[in-house]
Amino acid sequence: MNKDILSEKQSTFIIILFLIATSTNIITGAGAKNDLWISIILGFLITLPLAMICARLCDLFPGKDLYDIFIMCYGKFFGKLMIFIYIIYCIHTELYIVLDYAFFVNIVALPETPKIVMIIILMLLCNWVTRYENEILANWAKFFLVIFILSIFLGIFLMIPNMNVDNLFPVLYNGINPIIKSMFGVISFPFAQIIVFTMYCSGFEKNASPWKIYIISLAVASFLIWINSVAGLFVSGPDVISSAYFSSYDAFARINIGNFIQRFESLSAIIYTLGVFLKASIYLLCITKGIGKIFNFEDYSFINTLSCLIIINMTNILHKNVQDNFYWLFNIWPYYSFLFQGILPIFIWISIEIIYKKDYVS
Repeated sequence: MNKDILSEKQSTFIIILFLIATSTNIITGAGAKNDLWISIILGFLITLPLAMICARLCDLFPGKDLYDIFIMCYGKFFGKLMIFIYIIYCIHTELYIVLDYAFFVNIVALPETPKIVMIIILMLLCNWVTRYENEILANWAKFFLVIFILSIFLGIFLMIPNMNVDNLFPVLYNGINPIIKSMFGVISFPFAQIIVFTMYCSGFEKNASPWKIYIISLAVASFLIWINSVAGLFVSGPDVISSAYFSSYDAFARINIGNFIQRFESLSAIIYTLGVFLKASIYLLCITKGIGKIFNFEDYSFINTLSCLIIINMTNILHKNVQDNFYWLFNIWPYYSFLFQGILPIFIWISIEIIYKKDYVS
């Protein structure tokens, strides 16, 4: 079987885990404060059409990834230009994922250790696992998704004594603007990142339904993120979650049941590390595949090391401190990424439906 083709279960599990991976440490939609639950629901509803676009592309071009579709539909020059644009997007997103992790470890565990050390270790692991393409990652996700879900619900259960439902009220106290702004953040990181899976794999098994895979995965991931964020709001309050860098981790740190169950944030940190590893590996594979497609390499696994070196070097250039990193991520990234996660996917879908459908779909 082609390693780049996934089964329905593998696809669903890996997309869910990919979307919730980094949300176990950061409360999603925190900028909306006590109305974050509204921004997450709106983010899901607005991202749903994007998931449908991904499913439609899979229907139109079975066995082809987004890079292949670019070349088939737009020709070699413009097709490879589109591939290059999405490689830039994947590199930039990969940088933020890796930097977030490095700053997290630097702040909560190893303040004296240079962040480059954690980045090198993480990228070495990603370099190794992506050489096997989907073979390891898909089965890895299938196993660890259960652990992720159990950890989220166990943490929420243990936080119940510290919860204050009053933190949810008054609804719309800060107006609609924070909700809209926070909604863009929710969409860009992580919901609309579902577009990455059109690059990550070349399709699904014969009897698998792309519509079922994308819609169910997005719905389940959105629910898990929603319930984790609302629980964090109940525990920490709107002011704390909107000002803390790793707000979900801080909420788990408050667990203290009879001086017996404590330090539950350690499990949260482990789960977050596993999620970063999966997400960084998927983006690395997308970067590697894209470079291989541009230069017409049949086997692009040897580009892995080059891609890792690019990421490691650029992490020293992008942001020097956690303040700059999170300012860009929360205030600029949602609008910057809209080109790759909103405008271009809609343009690609419409152009294929109108211009190329007759040529490539019989």
